[in-house]
Amino acid sequence: MVSLTLAPLGSIAKARATARWRGAGTAFGDKVQWIMRGGVPRAAVIRTWRRADDDEREIQELSLFAIDSKRACPFGAVDVRQLGANDLALAKAEEASGWHCEGQR
Repeated sequence: MVSLTLAPLGSIAKARATARWRGAGTAFGDKVQWIMRGGVPRAAVIRTWRRADDDEREIQELSLFAIDSKRACPFGAVDVRQLGANDLALAKAEEASGWHCEGQR
């Protein structure tokens, strides 16, 4: 099981996990793309690997997270095999940058 927590440095010890999934491969890519607004992170894109719930099939995605003033939350994912996956993930991250996690999907 993989757990990811996105939180301000001073509150990371008290923060709940932002997302959890059944990991596969390396679980995380080696980069995070941050979407900033006024010098503050408002969304993130992270390459992730997971296993599907019912089988051992490995899924590689660009996972999207919204970050508001109080917390971070999952916003969606883009299959890396999809044509234009990087551009689509960036567009969705821009959308996530205006999302409030209290009204999460």
